[in-house]
Amino acid sequence: MLKAKYLLAVLLSVGALGAQAEFVDTPSSTSLKNENITTVERARRLADDTHVVLEGRITGRAGTPNTEEYFFEDATGSIKVEINSDVWRGQSVSPKNTVRLYGEVDQNHFNKTVEIEVKQLEVLK
Repeated sequence: MLKAKYLLAVLLSVGALGAQAEFVDTPSSTSLKNENITTVERARRLADDTHVVLEGRITGRAGTPNTEEYFFEDATGSIKVEINSDVWRGQSVSPKNTVRLYGEVDQNHFNKTVEIEVKQLEVLK
């Protein structure tokens, strides 16, 4: 009986610790280390749906019928990115701004293109 009470007390203690946990959807700029940054060159070779973090500049609209497509570049190259209107969160971005993009690789095997579907955009200071 004493063992059962002890086991119950331990389980309740562990459960209470779990209740204090915090959910973090994406890494913040303060918790992100430079080794987590992916280059455009490397992103092109990654598997479909791989999560990536890119740093560089949005250089302009892609000029496609999809108005949410832009070109992004870093020191290793350029890639098309799709940024939905809600991802902008009212931020103004020009080609002079350095940005950090959190997203997923989108490998289109039909037309052999690669783009990044952006989930979060952060303007860096």
